[in-house]
Amino acid sequence: MKQLPALMLALLLSAISSVSYTQKLSLGFTSGINISDIHILKNNYEGKWKFKPGPSEGIFIDYSISPILGIQTGLNYSTVYYEYDDYNNYYYYPWPILHYSSSSVSPYYWYYKSSWMMDFSYLTVPLQLKITIPSRPQLNLGVGAYYSFLLDSNYEYDYLLDEEGKKNDLGFIYSAGLTYPVSDRFSAIFNVRYLTGRREIDEFEDFWHGFADFTVGLSYDLIPGERPDNNKQEARDSIKNKIHLTYRGGVNLSWNSCNPHRERYSPYAGPSLGFNIGFEMSPGTYFRTGLSFERQGYTFRDSSDYYHRYVIRGDADYYVNTRISTDYLVIPALFEFYTGEYTKFYFNTGPYFGIRLNARCTGTALSEDSGYHPYYEEAENTTEYRLKETTVYDDLEAVIQNTDLGWLTGAGLVLPLRENLVLDIGLQFRQGFFEVYDTDVIQEELRPGRGEALIRNSSLALHVGLRLPVYK
Repeated sequence: MKQLPALMLALLLSAISSVSYTQKLSLGFTSGINISDIHILKNNYEGKWKFKPGPSEGIFIDYSISPILGIQTGLNYSTVYYEYDDYNNYYYYPWPILHYSSSSVSPYYWYYKSSWMMDFSYLTVPLQLKITIPSRPQLNLGVGAYYSFLLDSNYEYDYLLDEEGKKNDLGFIYSAGLTYPVSDRFSAIFNVRYLTGRREIDEFEDFWHGFADFTVGLSYDLIPGERPDNNKQEARDSIKNKIHLTYRGGVNLSWNSCNPHRERYSPYAGPSLGFNIGFEMSPGTYFRTGLSFERQGYTFRDSSDYYHRYVIRGDADYYVNTRISTDYLVIPALFEFYTGEYTKFYFNTGPYFGIRLNARCTGTALSEDSGYHPYYEEAENTTEYRLKETTVYDDLEAVIQNTDLGWLTGAGLVLPLRENLVLDIGLQFRQGFFEVYDTDVIQEELRPGRGEALIRNSSLALHVGLRLPVYK
């Protein structure tokens, strides 16, 4: 993720020259919810980690060194809830038992389910480098680190067990938000942050903290930092055609483009949301970058020993019907070329860099179940046959690479709507260069051969966006 601040900062500082500016100091508060997203370091847990909501509150101080660059810190309170459900396990014993309500006998079933919860309350001090794109509403990007003080914790298994947590937390924080002025000094704020811990959770050393929060708030300019009024309109007119900011959304159709067993996987449709910003290099030629949330993956419906990919040694253990998805933050670096007058067509191409947020396998798996239980020899002679269905919800972070790198090619058209608004419709094709799976955690005999890959990302996305003017 270190590439994001360096890339965005270099492009923005080179594209938007500074003007006379009084440094600005703002104070504000935010309130909202967080959605937990625990990070699993080892692939030892088959089951469902639920996305649980919790409160997030905070105050912040925002110091703007220039119209583009600033520093933000503050104090946040949050409680993060984690909940885990193991698969339901049913064991059958052919022992007759007598119902008190009748003289009939029936087989006895024993049911076992493993589930547990954890929650942690933290007081967090973030420190972020902040980049501002002066549009309306104003777009703010932040990247930095945080340190959290543990206030309280609770570990819950099948029975309640309270223990005092011993570890504070530290990690990285990434944010994107919109600011809209409602008066001379007050502004409304909407902000999205993603926090990913880098310290193991006490008593649970296979996990790191992680959550996303969504907050709204209000800020007040203690020092307004107003720019001089002279030539303001001239400055605005001089830049709005040289830089364009686009908020876009659409659908992303992705698939596994590896060579071995490619025919056993099918495409997967997921959301694609984000923004990009284009800088004019010469008439008709732009450089485009940005940030987007992309859900990418494939579907798997076949006989296999694994839920998430095709592996068979002897008779298959399961008949699998699952969806494997990975959430990425994608940063492109594209050269873009335009043609046309009123309706303009464009073509762009260049590399992209993807940062994995999480990865999951969901669906169902069927397996044969004879009813035999190894602890009871009496069950060995049973003739019962059952088909067992398992609801699959596995976290795959431990087996998926942290990053993805590839090439992106796109085309589209832009249609003017009115003076300062333009509709952007486009298609993008992305092809990953490298293996998605971390083959170090795969048994050596199941690893791909030299030059091959188990999973390689490919996708085709349809986007619809709205371009807004950018001002000095």
